[in-house]
Amino acid sequence: MSLSFADYYDAMMEDSEATQAWADYVKAHITQGSILECACGSGKLAYQLACSAYHVTAMDLDPAMIDRAKKLGTHPNLEFTAGDMLNLDGFGTYDAILLFGDSLNYLADLSEVRRFLTEAFKHLKSSGVLLFDMHSANRFEEFKNEYVEEGFLDDVPYQWSIMSEDPDKIHHHFAFYAQTQSPQTFTFTQTVFEFDMIKTILEEFTSCVEVRYDFTHLNLNDAEKVFFAARKEAL
Repeated sequence: MSLSFADYYDAMMEDSEATQAWADYVKAHITQGSILECACGSGKLAYQLACSAYHVTAMDLDPAMIDRAKKLGTHPNLEFTAGDMLNLDGFGTYDAILLFGDSLNYLADLSEVRRFLTEAFKHLKSSGVLLFDMHSANRFEEFKNEYVEEGFLDDVPYQWSIMSEDPDKIHHHFAFYAQTQSPQTFTFTQTVFEFDMIKTILEEFTSCVEVRYDFTHLNLNDAEKVFFAARKEAL
């Protein structure tokens, strides 16, 4: 039986310290209310926020990832659903919309970024806040020389390679070598956007834009991540 990438996701990507840091970042910008988390992955952050009394709708493009997220357990403040962050028709309005884990970088180009921002601001309440992170240009430079990680997940050997490709793409390739089947491979491509371009597009939607770097206040030259908090101006 073939497994989906969702079946490997937590073992490959789980970082409880990062999840807590994202939760603290959210709580610094919204103390209560409703949240839509886009590209929620396996749902750890959404579940944690629901347990902190936020009302959370968490969505992901991959139905298998949503199925995995639902295995965390039920909570009266939490709903998981499959959906496309580029089309939020059918969703309500929220006090905050989240997009973390460099998920913005899975958009193909600036036109898709603009499309996402249009959808997000349409679904924010007055004075609501959009919180997201993205790669800095340093991540592109980091992988100009191919990075390769090898190891085992529950006795399944794997290889994860990451490499940049000019002008702005980072390719992730995963291979899992279970003994009872042919190798399973998954490839994902990210786009590294220029900081100034993203900030300029954001400012078309609101003048209330706050920027920080990584989970601490470092300067852009040293950062791996850039965080944006963009608040919808009160009507």
